[in-house]
Order: sequence, then structure tokens, then C-alpha cells
Amino acid sequence: MNIPDMSLLSQKPKNILAIGLFSSPIGEIFAVSGNKGLKGLCVGAGKAGFIAGLKRKYRVVEKKEGFARLFKLLDSYFKGKKVSFDLDIDPEGTEFELKVWRALSRIPYGETRSYGDVAVEIGIKGGARAVGGACGKNPLPIIVPCHRVVGALGLGGYSAGGVGTKEILLRLEGAPAPLS
Repeated sequence: MNIPDMSLLSQKPKNILAIGLFSSPIGEIFAVSGNKGLKGLCVGAGKAGFIAGLKRKYRVVEKKEGFARLFKLLDSYFKGKKVSFDLDIDPEGTEFELKVWRALSRIPYGETRSYGDVAVEIGIKGGARAVGGACGKNPLPIIVPCHRVVGALGLGGYSAGGVGTKEILLRLEGAPAPLS
């Protein structure tokens, strides 16, 4: 998985975004792709706001082709198969958020880390809350597996469909997580 460095993201995008729809066991997932790769997945509530926000910044077209590989990987994932989402991605975020998302991408399938563990890994001792904030802004849930990050004393939050969705994803992967 290739997350570009901040210098590429500082350029104002002038691209057209394509939107595809994938039906999954956790509900519909909107996929958004730009010229440089996958930009976002919208899981759970808030799809209307998500699309409206994109349309304010970009020219958006509905497009089913071009998402075949992603949808095949998601289908395999939801069938309980270990999947490597080796896709070109182009998330927008701060330098700190991108650093956190890179760390999340290194958490193996079926394993979890605490927010504090991720903070220590990226060199921010005591930065569990900041890591949680970056997880909450992750535009590519499942692909950049923020669901694999849990609280020190429990499951923690999950902005992409709620804690119930996080629990489903962790169980699907067979992750030893605090499911509470």
C-alpha cells in the first residue's frame, strides 16, 4: 500500500472523482477514487453528507468500472479471507494523520494494537488521544485498518459505522480484541 508523502498532497487537486458502490454485510460502502488512487470509503451513516462534501470540492461522476479490483478484494475480505489491500491510495490528511495511517497499515490482519501502542510506534509517547483523533479521520476504513486499534481498557470508538461495525470486523478477522 502506497500512501504518498505530504508534498504531493499539498497541491490543490483538480481531478475528477469517481464513485462506486459496494454492498457488504455491514451495509453499502461508497468508494471514491481520483487520478492518483483510492481517496475514500464511506461506511455507515453519513453517506449523503459525504457525497455532498465531495461535490463541493471536486467534479464527481458515478462510475462502476475501475473499482473491480477493490470490490473483489472487499468481497474476499467479507468472506473471511485474509486480504492484502495492495492498492494505490491517495488519502487527504495532515502530515501527522498520514504518519498514523501508515502505522495502521502495518498492523497485520487478525491482530490489534492499542492507541498508545501506535503512538509509541510513531514516536509520540503519551499521544494515544491524538492517534485516536487521526483514526477518526481515516478516509479509508478497512483498507487502512483503523478498526484494529483498540483502547487500553476496551474496544474504543469507530467512526466508520460505529463500534458495532468495529466489533464485526474484528470478529471476522479472528482478532483477540477486548469486545466490550
